[in-house]
Amino acid sequence: MKHTTEFLNGNTVISFDKIYPIDSIVFNKEVIELEWAINKKVYNQSNYHIFNNVVTFHNIYLRTLKIKGQIEVVNVTIGKGYVVEEASKETDVFRRNSHWAGADGVFQHRIGNKLHWYFSDTFVGDVDPVTRLRKEGFVMVNNTVAVSEIGSEFDLTFKVNEKDGKFKAFYEPTGKGHLWIQDGIYLDGALYITCLNISNSDNPKVWFNVDGTSLLKVPSHEDDLLYDEYSILESNFYVKDEEVTYIFGNAILNDLDRTGYVYVFGYGNQKERRGVMSRTKDFINPNSYEYLSNNGWTKEPHDLFEVAPDFACELKVIYDDGLYKMAYTKGSMSPTIMMGETDSLEKGFKDLSLIYQCPEPKLKKGQISYNSKLQKFDNIDDLYISYNVNTLNNDDHVDAEIYYPRWIKLRKVSDVL
Repeated sequence: MKHTTEFLNGNTVISFDKIYPIDSIVFNKEVIELEWAINKKVYNQSNYHIFNNVVTFHNIYLRTLKIKGQIEVVNVTIGKGYVVEEASKETDVFRRNSHWAGADGVFQHRIGNKLHWYFSDTFVGDVDPVTRLRKEGFVMVNNTVAVSEIGSEFDLTFKVNEKDGKFKAFYEPTGKGHLWIQDGIYLDGALYITCLNISNSDNPKVWFNVDGTSLLKVPSHEDDLLYDEYSILESNFYVKDEEVTYIFGNAILNDLDRTGYVYVFGYGNQKERRGVMSRTKDFINPNSYEYLSNNGWTKEPHDLFEVAPDFACELKVIYDDGLYKMAYTKGSMSPTIMMGETDSLEKGFKDLSLIYQCPEPKLKKGQISYNSKLQKFDNIDDLYISYNVNTLNNDDHVDAEIYYPRWIKLRKVSDVL
């Protein structure tokens, strides 16, 4: 663990080489005023306690400290968790200049010795490699896919569906609108993908209307998916309870080998977007689901238990090292990525840590970061988090430097220090 110290404008700025879960820091004199940051564009003044020359932190990760006056670090105690850093090599895989040239979504599932990836809205076309501006003629399709081999997880072959000389989505609804594809699960020789049914809105302030949900079934042959043979099944991922509508499928955990259940996560349409959970022993049977309420499991989606606050529209839940883990963008669209762990899903993810703050929203007006996901690969010890970057200014989409997934790497503290 390395750090540098600078004295600037009456403040001491201490910068660590990576992002660490800091438990406490001892300084050479009393601390009067302190701010901390994961990136220097977003400073924070909460989640810590100052006692004379000792500062203790609570469930935060940091890379930079700004302290009033001139001061020096005497000792740093690292907490439990991960050492976090931007994964530029992995990010560059998705920073492309031709054909598949940026997308959001970013889910991946293992089938045999291959990883099958899928993405949501995707730009297709050529990009000037110097200016990174999209060339005339670029288009957007609602979903695309990619494939990589186990052992070469980030060596992706991107695929765009083309029919009759036009690019189009691989997966389309039977009626109007388009499908917003979410998490999926591989069972009994097919990849099942949950989708939101999206209809176009006449209101320019509304990006899309959710009209319900669908469940895609994409059959496989050996290690390959048969994209052209998908079908759309009945689903029950869009349920109502009095004033609240719940949408399920933003994350799916196959826990059949441990608990005998598949867990399907969701959120309510309340302003605070509370995370909720259902489970089933028969994933494709719409009548087999039960919901976790404040009084236990029930067949009716009523008074549902909050598994996590300020939930996101997309995320991933994994099982790793004896714990259930998740990471998600707070509120779905913000710079803040939260991470939580629990030994029991029924307890929820209550002890959340702020693990990363995306710099992109501060770099250019209108840029947003959203829908981060905790990504686990069977052949890699480290964990990853992907997150999406977009812009609210439609004219800025010509800048290909905006719209593509970013990746950060999480290495266990015990493996690094």
